[in-house]
Amino acid sequence: MSSTPGTFTCSALADIILKKEEIWLNDQVNKDYIPRAGALNTVLENQTAKFEILKDPKKDKSIKVYWPTACSLEVADCSNDCTLEGTEAGSDCEEYIIGECKTITFKVAEKELRSNFLNKEDIIAKQFLRAEKSFLEYLAGQSVAFIDANAGTNQMTGFQGTVAGTTTSIGASNWNEDLFAYFNQAATMNNFTNPFMLSGSLLFQANYRNMVMAGKDTEYAAKYAMFETLKKYFDQYNVDRINTPSKRAYLIDRGALAFVSKIYYPDMVQYHDDTRYSQAFAAIPSLSYDVITTNRCVENEIWHYFRLQMNYDYFLNPLGCNSDITGVLKFECA
Repeated sequence: MSSTPGTFTCSALADIILKKEEIWLNDQVNKDYIPRAGALNTVLENQTAKFEILKDPKKDKSIKVYWPTACSLEVADCSNDCTLEGTEAGSDCEEYIIGECKTITFKVAEKELRSNFLNKEDIIAKQFLRAEKSFLEYLAGQSVAFIDANAGTNQMTGFQGTVAGTTTSIGASNWNEDLFAYFNQAATMNNFTNPFMLSGSLLFQANYRNMVMAGKDTEYAAKYAMFETLKKYFDQYNVDRINTPSKRAYLIDRGALAFVSKIYYPDMVQYHDDTRYSQAFAAIPSLSYDVITTNRCVENEIWHYFRLQMNYDYFLNPLGCNSDITGVLKFECA
């Protein structure tokens, strides 16, 4: 607790963080604060790129990645020509910089804190958890939007899919275990080396039914074996919400995408009348956000103000010789 009304000391802020963690671990209470952020978790789990230089809290930096390009090399017959010629080697580059920033603010009146049955730490910790839920669900939705916007053109035409631009349409009757043979073939034809699938409601029930019944029926076991040929992630809330009314699933090559965030206040600091620090998300401890808190008297009432800030961006891996191959394929139920 603070030593004087209207002021938060370092120990009081630490108490709020501890209370937030205590609430999160309470199974009966934390249901209201669990974020539906499967798509964001999927990106984080499967990214391989390192952008540590962009996370420097003291500087806003950019990084430029260069890679060689030699896309027109061809095999030819040998000759007795003594003059050496060849295709000129080139290079390409991509600049990365964290450019997105989102914030959530809330305030709490000191009088309410004094008269409420719950103590100050309880009330503010729950506000933090609500804010974190909103943040993570927003970022999960943005993950789906980024994946969808960066889909490449399917290099494999025919079979179950009809390719039009970056969308491959598949008839509703084909969304079953046999589709995984097609997905694996499409991954090969699009130069994917470690593919996985992200879906919303498409294939969820079939996957669940086959998984449950696999140990009881050989037919279901055979069907489930087809599902198991690809690593799968389901985020019914965000994938379907972002794409409504369409139903879509994505085939993604591991390492094709990256989510990068940074904090500016790894250590607690006083800045004029503000206290600034960072703290981790309860649901995804590997991610953190900045907190700026202050208080002031307004019409004889002391208010505590909190601003939560998230600096982040999504990146796509550098493209190769065929810019239509991005490491992402988009499939839609027709």
